[in-house]
Amino acid sequence: MNKQEKSKKIKDIREKIFKGLDLAFKRLVEKTAKENGKLVFSENGKIIYIDAKDIKLSNNTNVL
Repeated sequence: MNKQEKSKKIKDIREKIFKGLDLAFKRLVEKTAKENGKLVFSENGKIIYIDAKDIKLSNNTNVL
């Protein structure tokens, strides 16, 4: 495998990982919203709670 092929393979794997992360986050938000739950995030070292129903997702979500 030459350098160009290896680079393409790494890029393809990276894209699949990000798509999987996006899908997992979307499912988490949808499930939590159905249960009227909250998600916990850290912002500048401070813990914040956000109602899942208040999180807007798009089809092209790239949250990372």
